[in-house]
Amino acid sequence: MNDPSPKKPSKILIVEDEAIVARDISLQVQAMGYVVVGSTALGEEAITLADRWRPDLVLMDIQLAGEMDGITTAHTLREAFAIPVVFLTAYAADDILERAKLTEPFGYILKPFSERELNTVLAMALYKHQAETRLLTTTRQLQALSHRVLEAQEQERRRVAMELHDELGQSLTAIKINLQLGERFKDQAPPDLYQENIRIVEDALQQVRSLATGLRPSMLDDLGLAPALKWMAEQSASRSGFEVQFHHDRALERLAPAI
Repeated sequence: MNDPSPKKPSKILIVEDEAIVARDISLQVQAMGYVVVGSTALGEEAITLADRWRPDLVLMDIQLAGEMDGITTAHTLREAFAIPVVFLTAYAADDILERAKLTEPFGYILKPFSERELNTVLAMALYKHQAETRLLTTTRQLQALSHRVLEAQEQERRRVAMELHDELGQSLTAIKINLQLGERFKDQAPPDLYQENIRIVEDALQQVRSLATGLRPSMLDDLGLAPALKWMAEQSASRSGFEVQFHHDRALERLAPAI
């Protein structure tokens, strides 16, 4: 189903030291369907306006009226707000281009330029910024997922370590004590000591099976995800003393092993 809500037009901030040129650019940009949130000839004011309106893109002249030039302003905008900048300038000197590249601009148009050139650069710059934003969001989500996976692994390791220490470790210790008693007293040892050792070994084997099954239930491969989840829920309920009800779609298809 298509989203019925209309897409909001992108917001543009114009930073240009010549008022007539700024007004002409503003009219062109609005005719293209964008929203001009403000216009200024000062880099310092551009930073203030950007903080207030958070535009989607800034059209930036390199030569500005204040102490900050366009390159310094663009660098501040990118560092502080991650706002993309397109330079509109009459300067094509190599040293200026090198300084401008350090701000990682999303476009560089030499004056005079046509309306078609401006429209193309704006569309490409906004698309590139949106793609980078989506990529950054995906990267952060993957990082958060990786962190949660590591936390889950660490919790599982702690659980296994505690079960090995508290259950299997105690069983082995009991067997060791019984064997030492039998060796020390020989014929005087209790007659059922041997049977007790067998019982403890059987309990230890059952603990190992339970631990292995908890780590990787065999029914996950044999019967699928739903039966394995149902079994795990019932096991957790029996250990913790609560009642559990498990429901799933009976038409659920078998998932691929990787999933």
